Amino acid sequence: MIQTSVAIIKISKQVLLIKRKVNPLDLHSGQLAFPGGKVENNETTLQAAIRETYEEIGLDIHKNIDESPNYFAYFKNCKAYYIKSHIFEYDGPLNFKLSEKEVDKILFIDDTHLKMDNLKFMRTKSQNLNVFSRFQNTQDFLKNKVINDLLYFQFPILKIEKESFYGLSWLIYKHQMMKHQQLVQESFNKYHFGFLDKRKSEFFNQWYYNQRLKQFLD
Repeated sequence: MIQTSVAIIKISKQVLLIKRKVNPLDLHSGQLAFPGGKVENNETTLQAAIRETYEEIGLDIHKNIDESPNYFAYFKNCKAYYIKSHIFEYDGPLNFKLSEKEVDKILFIDDTHLKMDNLKFMRTKSQNLNVFSRFQNTQDFLKNKVINDLLYFQFPILKIEKESFYGLSWLIYKHQMMKHQQLVQESFNKYHFGFLDKRKSEFFNQWYYNQRLKQFLD
């Protein structure tokens, strides 16, 4: 198991996001995300969130007010990745020092972005979906016999300053913002795997709901 941790930083009525630098070796290259990364040996998830935030944007955060469950993220190379978010309030100086290798820019999200008009839907034919297993034989079967027939994967995105907010960070953020029930429910309804074989579509849609989405609706 690989444990990761992120920081949800509340500054006044806004929440801080980073845009990751484009890097072909980074699974989340170019995405909007929260500061964070892998938890190192002999480090708690809280310590990791604080350390990663300082390394990525130069902000020294300490006022931890809440934390999320330990979400299942995905399988990669037969290893399960988990992510825990810690919520901070910050009222200090905004003297950002962005990591040249990891962070392109900083953005802020607030209630003004959480509108139905900003909710869009994207389809991709990418087969790199990390829907695989911790067992090599199952992963090989899914990758070689199932995913290669994928027509599309549809998922919701939220438009923020001409950027697209989606993926795990968007799921975590939605879990923290359940008061926006209509927006949240509409976005969850739009995740969809499309295959020529309807049985495959049903299987993966149910798998994705059970393994990825359900934990964000509890």
